[in-house]
Amino acid sequence: MHNKKKITLLLMAFMMIIPAFYRYGESVKAEDNENNISDIDNTHFIVMDKEGNVEYIEYNNEAEPLAVSDEDETYQVVSVRGEDETVLGEYDTYEEANEVMEKSKYYRSAGDVMVKANNTVRTTNYGLARLKNQVIYYTEVDSGRTGYIHGGTAADAAYISTSADGRTIRIKVSGVVMDVAAGYIAGIETNIADNRVSFYEVDNGVLYHASRYYSGSSYPLSYARVGVKQSYMQEGATYYSYDGHYFYTSYTKMLDDYRNGNYSNAINSGNPYYNYYQYLSHHTKSNFSVSSLNSFLNAGINGRTSALTSQGQAFITSQNTYTVNAGLMLGVAINETGWGMSDYALNRNNLFGHAAYDSDPDQATYYKSILDSINGHAYDYVSRGYLNAIDERYCGPHLGDKHSGLNVAYASDGYWGEKAASHMWKLTSSDNSDFGRYTIGILTGGEQWFYKEADPNSKAIYSSATMDGAGLDQVYDFPVTILDVVTGTDGKKWYKIISDTPLTEERNQLATTAVFKSTRDYVYIPASSTTVVYNGSGLDIPDEIVLKGDVNGDGKITPADYVKIKNHIMGTSLLSGRALEAADANGDGKVTPADYVKVKNIIMGR
Repeated sequence: MHNKKKITLLLMAFMMIIPAFYRYGESVKAEDNENNISDIDNTHFIVMDKEGNVEYIEYNNEAEPLAVSDEDETYQVVSVRGEDETVLGEYDTYEEANEVMEKSKYYRSAGDVMVKANNTVRTTNYGLARLKNQVIYYTEVDSGRTGYIHGGTAADAAYISTSADGRTIRIKVSGVVMDVAAGYIAGIETNIADNRVSFYEVDNGVLYHASRYYSGSSYPLSYARVGVKQSYMQEGATYYSYDGHYFYTSYTKMLDDYRNGNYSNAINSGNPYYNYYQYLSHHTKSNFSVSSLNSFLNAGINGRTSALTSQGQAFITSQNTYTVNAGLMLGVAINETGWGMSDYALNRNNLFGHAAYDSDPDQATYYKSILDSINGHAYDYVSRGYLNAIDERYCGPHLGDKHSGLNVAYASDGYWGEKAASHMWKLTSSDNSDFGRYTIGILTGGEQWFYKEADPNSKAIYSSATMDGAGLDQVYDFPVTILDVVTGTDGKKWYKIISDTPLTEERNQLATTAVFKSTRDYVYIPASSTTVVYNGSGLDIPDEIVLKGDVNGDGKITPADYVKIKNHIMGTSLLSGRALEAADANGDGKVTPADYVKVKNIIMGR
């Protein structure tokens, strides 16, 4: 994967003059601005209280900082003991300072040793990274994919490490382990105080994510409902997580796991949590009634002038026309318009900020009616856009976060997806008829192809990868909606799943401009590629499906699996049972060098 990022200047110049992006022989017009950021929802973000009341916060769009240069920085090695700091030495380069810091760790009397650059902490043992209040560009560590997030929406991140030259900081936030230029980090705080860090909590049986955002010089909280209390959680307890899947009672143990690439210290290790409404496909149908939606909307509006007043029927009508989930669209509309009270909603019937570009917000689309606006969002933006497998914005069919879903390209707010999903969780407190109706699985391992039939020799129509300017990148935490369990032509279990993109009537290729049809638009995947996280359909899910190549059983294929296979072949550490079965990556009934070559190719994205 990473090799494809090393593009020659000639190739880069060639790509810059191409007006469209190509995938599987079809072209898609790019709709991003010159910084490759979607023009939707990048002038402001929203924050919420526990009741779901929305407040707009204007973005602070400072200029992009340059990468850190040794020429304008002095590096200090500092020892901290309680409130006292002692400078152990000053150095011209980060490399020199870091070498001294590493040696100092062996002396207990040295205390907590760190490297500072112009009095800003650049590296330390444990700390949180304070992001700058601006757009931040990053590279995903697991996929090599580039992305962006606004630090104003996610003021803190887990600090993992600093590169050998000090110019790059590795952090985790919004589900992504990312490398960012050190110039994007306002500082690394070694005093991890509860009043400065984001957290999760259970309040009256409801699971909330309390995320920090910028408000002047302080970091207040925005609350999003992300589910209900899980069996491993306690009422009133505080938990830490920067992906919303694995939770910790200790911030430092969480950092240890992030650095080691595992979740062994999490309270739910081996059992990741997935927010149902955040990972539900847009090509599902909400079971909320028109009256439930209207009651919910009118209660939130509370007598104020709003374009959303009693508009439940419009969302259901659009859902029935385009098979795009009414509840998910409603959650987005509430956030984008502040419960329907924005100027664009009231005067242009524009519920989603369509075409309200940063460069000229007055270009925002006028719609004849609220229904026209919802239909435009369902068909043009969701079905033909973000769920279109040949569109560069395609990262899965769900709201998601910065690791997968619409949130990757739709908004620079790192928590946009969970905020939109939050409203559906509130609605379930008065109408529980919708939650958990669908069976959701999360793809594991490398890139997964979607087949026409439950047959490995049938046509592979499209895959779970997404496109950027340099090629295809694997998307992780990618959900699928499972419709049925069948036995394939190979005698193994397969899942029939909803296709993210409409198909032709023959179901043998994509039909990106077609209206989604549930009776036609489904594909198949091997059951071994997927971990079921919700079984709302009551399907007979196999008790244990071994993911070929996942030798250590962590639900994904990583270099750790490659090493275990190699050690088994070398005879230094023999495998047995489930691990031995998983090591037979090519399924030929034995473990040979061909298996670790296959695993290596999966890891490399080949």
